[in-house]
Amino acid sequence: SPLLAVAASPPPDFMAIFGKRALFLVAMAASAPLAVSAGAWGGNCFTGCTDGRQDQILSEVDRVKTVVEHKGSIVTDCARRLNEYHTRSAACLFAHDSQVLLVKVPYGSAPGWDLPGGQAHAGEPACETAEREVCEETGSSARVIRRLTYNVYLCEITGENVCTRPVDEGFLPRQWFTANELNGLKLRGHTWGDKLGLLRRQLGNGNEASTNQTLDGCGCWQGHEGWSSPCQCCAANSTTEDRDV
Repeated sequence: SPLLAVAASPPPDFMAIFGKRALFLVAMAASAPLAVSAGAWGGNCFTGCTDGRQDQILSEVDRVKTVVEHKGSIVTDCARRLNEYHTRSAACLFAHDSQVLLVKVPYGSAPGWDLPGGQAHAGEPACETAEREVCEETGSSARVIRRLTYNVYLCEITGENVCTRPVDEGFLPRQWFTANELNGLKLRGHTWGDKLGLLRRQLGNGNEASTNQTLDGCGCWQGHEGWSSPCQCCAANSTTEDRDV
C-alpha cells in the first residue's frame, strides 16, 4: 500500500519534522487495519498498546494525517522555529503590496470579514493552528513568520490551491484590501482583538509608535492604550484585562 511504501522510505520533509518518530509512527499505522488511499489515511485503530501509549500514538498520527490530507508534502516547523508550543486558537495576518488578506465568514453572532484562523486541535501548537486554518479556509499554504499578538501571527503565503478537500464550513471567499478599503468594511465581531487597529498598523497607517513597543494580547500598544469592550477596539483611556484576552 502507499502507506507501507512511506513506512519503508519516509519523505525527507516528513523526517525533518518528526525525526525518528516518523519511522515508528508510520510503521504503527501501516501495521494497523487502516483503509489507505493515495494522499489520505483512514481509521485510527491500534492494538497491542496500553491506553496511555495508544492515546499518544493516535495524537501523533492524527497530526501527521492533517499534514498529509491538507498540506500534501508540505509540513510545518513553526513550533520549533519560534520555540512556541502553547495550544490556543490562532489566526494569520497577511500583508503584501500594501494590502491585507481577509476571508468572509458568514456564520456566528457577528459575521463579516476576518483574519483566516480558528480553534486548535488537541495538542496542536498555536502557530500550526494558524497555518492549518489558512489552508482549510483559503486553500493556500502558509508559513508563520512571527507572533504579533497573543493569538495572531504575521504569515506569508507559500502556495496556492494546496488544500483541495473542504473541511467543516468549506473554503471561504477571500479578498485583498488596501488601508482605505478597510474604512467602513464590516469586520467579524469578537475575534482576534482589535483587528482593524492591527491591520492598519501592519499597513503602516495606524498610530505612529516605536517599532520597539510591545502589543498586548488584544493587539493594543502596551502603556499607551488598552482594549475597550464598548467599542470593541483599542482605546487610549482603557486597560486590557486578562478576561479580554
